[in-house]
Amino acid sequence: METRSEHIPRHIDSETEETGWKPCRLIAAIVGVFLFLAPPVTGAANPESSMPKVLRVGFSSNIFTDVDTRDAQVAMELWARELARGAGINHAKVTILNSRKDLISAVRSESIDIVTIPAMEYLDIRNSLPLIPAFVAINHVGRARELILLVSRNSGNKKIRDLRGKTIDLLPEANYKPLHIWLELVLLNGGNGTPLSFFDKINIVSSASQAIMRVFFGKTDAAIVNRGAFDIALTLNPQLKKQLLVIAESRSLIGDISCIPASINPKLRHAMENAAAHLHENTTGKQMIALFHIDRVIPFDSSYISGLEELLSERDKLKGKKEKKGK
Repeated sequence: METRSEHIPRHIDSETEETGWKPCRLIAAIVGVFLFLAPPVTGAANPESSMPKVLRVGFSSNIFTDVDTRDAQVAMELWARELARGAGINHAKVTILNSRKDLISAVRSESIDIVTIPAMEYLDIRNSLPLIPAFVAINHVGRARELILLVSRNSGNKKIRDLRGKTIDLLPEANYKPLHIWLELVLLNGGNGTPLSFFDKINIVSSASQAIMRVFFGKTDAAIVNRGAFDIALTLNPQLKKQLLVIAESRSLIGDISCIPASINPKLRHAMENAAAHLHENTTGKQMIALFHIDRVIPFDSSYISGLEELLSERDKLKGKKEKKGK
């Protein structure tokens, strides 16, 4: 256990230690490519049909949190070419969308056929952009997407208030905004103030696995990760279950969503729906499942996004109350 000075200022530090290749957030991206490029179960593409000659797949750069964007694009293009050949389509094009402006332009100019974006980004633009949420990876919904607050069982920290004046590890806000919003709400609802005033020190770490292990080795008092990442860590190291304790949890907060522009040809969408329904049954799909630790791809359901909607609604209500008090 590190000894913490009594004079450590309240601030945010950034952790940069390397933890190896982290494919978690690449899952939805590759799912998006696979869904779009995998051949329909009903048979090979008919050259005379309205299926495209070039498959145009877009990804928000905000989904590539654990890998360099350039590396991610190379991986996506390789998958696209490989799967395009399997689908009998000659060409594939992958576009990384680096800003909201890029996304809006691509959709309105009808230059992409499917796009994978963070759920927060979808909620921000859903009333202004003709995008239909279509698919999610199963590990991006349900219990795997619950946020959990972890502490060491031997620390004596049993409730959130026990963490006052202590340290916590968080993932970067730019890519994990729901995590930061949830923590803020948990503290405010308990009368504990803001994260910066409550904790002695907030460390920004690069991955969930890093945060988990730092709690395990006593380098920090607490950490917030999603349950799916914690379950994977438990599988790799069962000893963690004996040493770590969950003292708070959120509702399920959906991850990335693959969306289809409303202008897409119905035949193309039907082909994609066929591929999605049987993704886990074919050889390529099984290989992807084994590599990226997902079970299957499932159609989007509005219930999946309710947890995130409620989180944002609660945040807006608290903001409204603060603004009224400030007047």
